[in-house]
Amino acid sequence: MMKKTQYGATLTTTLLMVGLIAFILITAVKLVPSYTEFYSVRSLMEEVAQDADVRSGNTQVLRRKLDDYLNINGLYNIQREHFAIVPKPENKSIKMLQVKYETKKHWMANIDFLLSFEHAVELNKP
Repeated sequence: MMKKTQYGATLTTTLLMVGLIAFILITAVKLVPSYTEFYSVRSLMEEVAQDADVRSGNTQVLRRKLDDYLNINGLYNIQREHFAIVPKPENKSIKMLQVKYETKKHWMANIDFLLSFEHAVELNKP
């Protein structure tokens, strides 16, 4: 008579797998909102850069449009101070709208994630 071998995971292996899946899910739940917020900021910067009033070089219009977009889209963690108009490194005559900010997200116990975001778009694009 042939001896049958058993297949499957032991209780310890199953608990480790459940713990690993929970660890990954908790991390994703904490980090995904920050990344979706950043992609919203990137898309609003692209929209603002395409605006004719902004391309004309009027910084007051640019600041007002940024404030409007941030408030309408509920991006309350990003402030006007995170944005700057800087010259393009390769060509100083071209201006760029740059955003640079950090977000701190609590993870568990005394461990936090510090996420740094940065993006720039050309304003003088024809």
